[in-house]
Amino acid sequence: TDSISSFFSRTSKNTAHGDGDGIAMTYKSSLDTCSHEWGHAVQSAEITGGTNINGGFDSVAGENFVLQEASADMFAGVVNRDGGWRFAVAFEDDASLPGATHASTGSRLRGFQDPPTYDQPDHYQAGGDTLGIGFAGTASDYTRTGILDKAAYLMAMGGTHPSAATDPATYPPIDVYGMGVRCFENIFYYALTSLTDPDDVFADFRQNMIDATVALYPADPCKLQTVERAFDAVGIYETGTTPPAPPTGPDPMITPWGANTDTPPYWQTPDIYVKDASDIIAPPMKGQINRLFALVTNIGDTDALGVDVEFSFKPYGMGTSNNAEKLIGNVVVDVAAAGAEEVEI
Repeated sequence: TDSISSFFSRTSKNTAHGDGDGIAMTYKSSLDTCSHEWGHAVQSAEITGGTNINGGFDSVAGENFVLQEASADMFAGVVNRDGGWRFAVAFEDDASLPGATHASTGSRLRGFQDPPTYDQPDHYQAGGDTLGIGFAGTASDYTRTGILDKAAYLMAMGGTHPSAATDPATYPPIDVYGMGVRCFENIFYYALTSLTDPDDVFADFRQNMIDATVALYPADPCKLQTVERAFDAVGIYETGTTPPAPPTGPDPMITPWGANTDTPPYWQTPDIYVKDASDIIAPPMKGQINRLFALVTNIGDTDALGVDVEFSFKPYGMGTSNNAEKLIGNVVVDVAAAGAEEVEI
């Protein structure tokens, strides 16, 4: 096609791709744009019972349409995360697309990590305001995908949002400890294909993601907290129009497995590590001194006193039979409010 960069047709059940210059077709659809359009195909196949007989979201306008586009973005994000969590990257510097670096001019480029880079809001304002916190300009439904795209990025990769530039008295920054891409995509796909209704809006999407997390990871409260805090961070709260009160008291923690880094292997965490005799972080090896450490952070507002840090391991390998957890030892430490302590066993 030479009309727009790419699209999915619910009536003919096919995708079309081109460079969008309106002159001559040049096939230039990248992995992320293909994934986005196939995301629409999944919507059409899995979400039924709405006003469109061909399936998918009702998508007339407003939040329902934004959810349709943002959930297709999420397919692109997880498939092509090496592209920097941006959508339609291949078109960014295309001279045939006037103003290609700004979504507000019609190119529909989008960024997950920092939506304002592409003239998108990254925070939902109370009362359904279409502009979002700190967003200057006219926000179309396409650009509002930045709100949900940012929530997806926080769930997978973690971060602190809103930024300090946002009014902290009204929208305080919230720390989100990412669960890694693999867990996020499992939760997202389950929510989209098993729990989503064709007329869903932002609040429904939040609840669907929470329900999917509980269904897939019933014994993992860390993942549930990640989902809830990510939506809180972009202003889509469980109830009301103001952020929930931050928790009070001590709250010691280590970064969950696979969080923030998005770097395999997913069973590792940056807060548990080994140092050699020179006090340098290094892989444990036979024949060298291996010292085991944990970094304990108190994200609460009160000192955490007498925190019992327990180190243990499970033998695992070919031919092993006794895989019961074995205690290495424990250390008791005090961690100041908003502070961190490195402990060695």
